[in-house]
Amino acid sequence: MNRAGPSQSNISPAFTLIELLVVIAIIAILAAMLLPVLAKAKIKGQEAGCMSNMRQLQLADIEYTGDNNGYLAPNCDDGGGSPPAGQVPTRPAWVAGSLSLGDDSDNTNTAELISPQFVPDGSLGGYTRNPGVYHCPADFTEGQGQDQLRDRSYSMNGFVGPALSSTYSPISYQMTQDGCEYYEKDTSFIRLKPTDCFVFVEETYASLNDGFFWSPQPPGNTIYDMPQWAHGGAVTVFSFADGHVESHRWLTSLFKVEPVGSRPTVLGNSDLEWLYSHCTAPVSAGQAE
Repeated sequence: MNRAGPSQSNISPAFTLIELLVVIAIIAILAAMLLPVLAKAKIKGQEAGCMSNMRQLQLADIEYTGDNNGYLAPNCDDGGGSPPAGQVPTRPAWVAGSLSLGDDSDNTNTAELISPQFVPDGSLGGYTRNPGVYHCPADFTEGQGQDQLRDRSYSMNGFVGPALSSTYSPISYQMTQDGCEYYEKDTSFIRLKPTDCFVFVEETYASLNDGFFWSPQPPGNTIYDMPQWAHGGAVTVFSFADGHVESHRWLTSLFKVEPVGSRPTVLGNSDLEWLYSHCTAPVSAGQAE
């Protein structure tokens, strides 16, 4: 008796080359549609993490102020050389250490962020206790020859907690001499209110060194230290003296390109005007210092 083979109807037909190409094309189209969405979600997630960090830093500063008779955390610069800011009581600073793009050990020394050793020198480490809050998730900067990310992404507005002597902190002290408000205590906000004065800012990787952000000084048209535009290429996160945190989107290309050589002077730039108007205000006639 002849045995019949499997019926033709039970054999699954193979894909043709054209059908395979159509499937691959559909997958490629879907991937092209999804990748930008995933990239945007990643950017928003990093921004949210940065805002959380800044909120914790700002709350630490508020707690420090409450424990120190209304004085905001100190903000000396490293312009005076040795001894380093934040590592001796004569040069107090909210954070110790000065970063660079070289192979300096300060780049990855988290003890300088939170060690109790530096609390007498003005450190906020006794309030933050977590080195992770000093680093933006979107900051991938490493020192030359180092295989570890730098541990800090933030600095403090130069008009907040400035040095009251030029002996050890000349740049910080200069902020008190230019006819602008400076904010030594929580009662120092007169023309610029706490809701409008930023305290902490993301600083661009190239200029980030000490914890001092050299804010624009009058007439407000010279670039010193620059904010970082890490989140999608046009956004910087700021914390404000009243405790709130916000992302600010820049409208021009000024803060998207590192200045080469001497610091430029810029007239009429809306981004620079915004930055200046949120770091200080001119002292009004007859106002007490």
